[in-house]
Amino acid sequence: MANQQWDTYKSEIERLYIHENRKLEDVMSYMETQHSWKKRQARFTRLPNIAADQKFSKASYTRQINKWEFRKHSESRNDEWISKRVAKRKRDGKESEVFIDGLQLHPKKISKAKYGKGFVSTIAQYAPSPKTPEGYLVTTPQTTGMCLSWDSSLPWLRFKSFIDIDPPKEQGEMRLTHTHTHTHTHTHTHELGC
Repeated sequence: MANQQWDTYKSEIERLYIHENRKLEDVMSYMETQHSWKKRQARFTRLPNIAADQKFSKASYTRQINKWEFRKHSESRNDEWISKRVAKRKRDGKESEVFIDGLQLHPKKISKAKYGKGFVSTIAQYAPSPKTPEGYLVTTPQTTGMCLSWDSSLPWLRFKSFIDIDPPKEQGEMRLTHTHTHTHTHTHTHELGC
């Protein structure tokens, strides 16, 4: 398939393969059912300008994913870094979320990183952490009771003023208020959960 045709679906393939953590075979099946990409031939495809003998093999997907530099798994040396950093934060009484290149690492993968090496000596366990690898971030999860402020110039809040729904005070709560009409534009901030 020509590069332009792959690029049309790049973000969708990235979402499926990286963000939703689907197996390559699942991505291929999804593309076949949703976009008529045939595994062997593209004879009945809806995509324009594809030769009837164009193949959509696992190898062609793998080549394209490598070309786009999609990385699903971290390197094992970084698994050790993740394990050490999360363990140190746990000893300090902190929970951890791990992000690699802006994508959150699933908690199961964090657990796998912990046991990747099997035995870790006590000295190695408490040794200073090496420098943070590029693109890695470990943070404390956000609390649910955070205080948010919304600028009323946001499109949703401008729309809200027309249908008279107060912004949610707590998660999942929304109230209808009395009907009134605004004849002038003003900007103010709505406080949530404070």
